[in-house]
Amino acid sequence: MSSSRAVLACAGFLLLSLSAVESETPLLKCYQCSSSKDNNCNTPAKLTATNCTKDDKMCLKIDQKAPFNEDNSPSYRVTRLCTRASPEELSAPVCFDRVGTDKVNLRYCVCRDPGCNGANSLTDSKLLHVLGSTLVILWMSH
Repeated sequence: MSSSRAVLACAGFLLLSLSAVESETPLLKCYQCSSSKDNNCNTPAKLTATNCTKDDKMCLKIDQKAPFNEDNSPSYRVTRLCTRASPEELSAPVCFDRVGTDKVNLRYCVCRDPGCNGANSLTDSKLLHVLGSTLVILWMSH
């Protein structure tokens, strides 16, 4: 076999292998709950991350604070779910704040790592990732 045919054969095999890996990529897992229906949503350690759909590319956490509820005390709600990527969120992890109707404060945080919407904040998730990577590097260097 000539060298150009060997290169083409290898390239074809590589493309087929990559497409097989792509199709077998496991689904992203995120925490999916709302504290309005499940108090455990406030404590991700009590939850299990579940599979998202194949179209979902990110995990989302929404923290909601209403300035008052029936007894005039602040009301807090946490929602965690899977979501599709939008152009402004492609550089995840990222958080952004919004103020809604009746001065309800909302914080939206998106991230790409499995179960990353379980952290109290995205910096917690990133910090754990950096610490874990550092420990592996230190262990390998000894």
